[in-house]
Amino acid sequence: MLLPAPPPLSTEATEPVVEWDGVWCERDGRSVLRGASLRSAAGEIVALLGANGAGKSTLLRHGNGLLRCQRGVVRIVGRPVGRRPVAELARDVGLVMQQPARMLFAPTVRAELAAGPRALRRYDPDWCARLSERFGLDPLLDRSPQLLSAGEQRRVAIAAVLAGRPRALLLDEPTAGQDARARATLRALLRDCAADGLAITLATHDLGWAYSLCQRWAVLAEGRIAADADPAAVLAQPEVLGRARLSTLAVAA
Repeated sequence: MLLPAPPPLSTEATEPVVEWDGVWCERDGRSVLRGASLRSAAGEIVALLGANGAGKSTLLRHGNGLLRCQRGVVRIVGRPVGRRPVAELARDVGLVMQQPARMLFAPTVRAELAAGPRALRRYDPDWCARLSERFGLDPLLDRSPQLLSAGEQRRVAIAAVLAGRPRALLLDEPTAGQDARARATLRALLRDCAADGLAITLATHDLGWAYSLCQRWAVLAEGRIAADADPAAVLAQPEVLGRARLSTLAVAA
């Protein structure tokens, strides 16, 4: 059954935590991004949608400095990224990749939760304990992250990023390989995070899940944001959906 879309945020102006402004990126001789612009504000969950190869992961990686703009600018809390090191940007923006196992290096989940904030000089054992409880990680604290299920690894990766207290969270295909129960758990956790003021941008192909979670849908097609509105407004634009190879049938799946 299709869950109802979340209510829109207040229309009062909110300064973006992360802003992609006219970002261009060429890779392997192909223009992946052609002036893409997007904003993510505190308390907001934005779905970044598009076909495979549209550039969703590329856009996210510009958001935390893993990739740098060839043209255009990315601003984090109003400041251009420029040449600022990724370690500095990580204080404000956390990225969880599509394969979270690649981000997990500590011998135990407990050590994983502490590693990031210690590197940022923000380690707070009480905050890590709260995250562990909130994400259902207490039974896993002394286990190796590499031996966990994909859903457990994703929860560990998100909690480990949040342990450093960023202002924004970027997620690349967070429901990939997850069953319905894991998707529902993740949806509830992300709603809680947004309610706490976190700015969340997630790339996904799971339109039904995105419909029930995200206040805004941003559709990436031909290197640009072709639509940026509430889900119902985007679904009412068949031409945009066609360009992005998105089907309304997937919303009810």
